[in-house]
Amino acid sequence: MEIILHSDGAKEFVLFIHCLCWIHAARPIKEINASTEYEAKLIENALTKFWEFYKKLKAYKINPTQKEAKRLESEFVAIFSEKTGYDSLDKAINGILLKKDQLLLVLKRPEAPIHNNGSETEGRESVVRTRISKTNSEIGTKSRDTFLSLMKTTRKLKISFWDYLYDRIHHSNKIENLAKIIEKRVWKQPVYASA
Repeated sequence: MEIILHSDGAKEFVLFIHCLCWIHAARPIKEINASTEYEAKLIENALTKFWEFYKKLKAYKINPTQKEAKRLESEFVAIFSEKTGYDSLDKAINGILLKKDQLLLVLKRPEAPIHNNGSETEGRESVVRTRISKTNSEIGTKSRDTFLSLMKTTRKLKISFWDYLYDRIHHSNKIENLAKIIEKRVWKQPVYASA
C-alpha cells in the first residue's frame, strides 16, 4: 500500500511519500514585516503570484494532463526563482523553491491534496470541545473523546452519526463495521494522511 503523508512540513512528518500544504507554504512570505511601501508592494506582488499559481494547481487537479503538468512545473520554477532585491522576501521565495518536489506532488498524483486545512479544522474542533466540555472523570473524558471520534469518522464516511448510534444500540447491524468500511476504501486507493 502506498502512503502519502500530507503536512505543514514539520520534520517529524517527513515519512513515506511526503507532500506539503500550500497554505502553510505561503506563511514565510506573509510573515515578512515590510519597512517601506516599496517592500510592502513587493510582498503583495509575491503573494499574488503565489495564489494565482495555487489556483492553477486546483484547476489542474480537475483536468490533469502531462502537458499541463510540465508547463506548471516550469512556471513554478520561474516564479520561485525570481529575485526581487528584497533579501527577506528572496529568502522566503527561495525556501518555497527548495520544497518544489513536495509542493508539486499533485502534478504526478492529481488526487493528492494541496492543503491540509480540513485536517487542521477538525483538530481545532476537538480542542475547542475539550476546552468547553470539561469532564469530571477519566471515564467521562474517554467517553467524550470516543463519541467525538465516532462522529468525525461517520461524517468522513458520509454515514449519519445518529443512524450509526441507533444501529449499534439496537444491534440491527444494518450499517457495516466502520473499520471494515475504511479498510475497503483504503485498499481501493492510496492512503493520504494529514498531520
